[in-house]
Amino acid sequence: MRTKAMRIADDVREILAASEVVPEGNGGFVLQLAPGQLERTLYVRVNKVLEAMGGAWSRTLQGNVFSHDPRPARHGAVVDAKIIVAKEGWFPTPSAVVARMLDLGGEIESHGILEPSAGEGAIVDAVCHRHPDIKRSIWCVERDPDRAAVLVGKGYRTIVHDFLTLQPGFSGWATFSHIYMNPPFEDRQDINHVLHAFDFLEPGGILVAIMSEGTFYRQDRATQAFSRWLDALEASSLPLAKDSFAGSGAHVSTRLGRLQKARAAVPMPRLGLSKQLGLFEEA
Repeated sequence: MRTKAMRIADDVREILAASEVVPEGNGGFVLQLAPGQLERTLYVRVNKVLEAMGGAWSRTLQGNVFSHDPRPARHGAVVDAKIIVAKEGWFPTPSAVVARMLDLGGEIESHGILEPSAGEGAIVDAVCHRHPDIKRSIWCVERDPDRAAVLVGKGYRTIVHDFLTLQPGFSGWATFSHIYMNPPFEDRQDINHVLHAFDFLEPGGILVAIMSEGTFYRQDRATQAFSRWLDALEASSLPLAKDSFAGSGAHVSTRLGRLQKARAAVPMPRLGLSKQLGLFEEA
């Protein structure tokens, strides 16, 4: 998806300027509007901007919850009268989804943690919040230099690269005990990224990935081969609510997949890497 700018009206900018951002407690943030009830149409317009920034309304916290710090985006909305709502198919992982991913991943030991296509670190931020002593065991891969700079600023070991062109050992870690990922979905890229990431997993290691719902029901040969491979691994999956990524600007049905690498190898699907498209395609 191409970069898109959302223009912000003056009355909405005034409301955002008066808002307050506070830590959420699980590594996220809550943006709370100033006290007082807004006129309905104005509230809808303000909320549209907050959702485009990646916030999801929480009645309990009385504010919009973000998995990332919303202040840079709010600054753009208030000062520049615009925000970037989508960029190259990147949609930050909402905090509620991240929490479920970490629950599926189970206990973490310092054997190395990898997040491919890490964006600005929504997932690894939550990992560090739960396990603050393992930050130096985390590696991030992000091809966008601006987002990679955010990761470096947070103190993560980061490589600016297309993950699909990397090979195990790039970081000094031969393999990783845990991989958490929210890969791009376009043109079956979620399949490609999961297959490639599996090579980076140590025997007995766990990979948790957000994937398109279509990956589990499409009838093309590549998807069916991938499904058979998941079955051979005895992988599990968990459907997410349809609006799970609405706050990040995406309206797509998604599912969490949990894969554990066996001690003995399970044959990979018969898919080949297309250099032209950068995708795994049917051989």
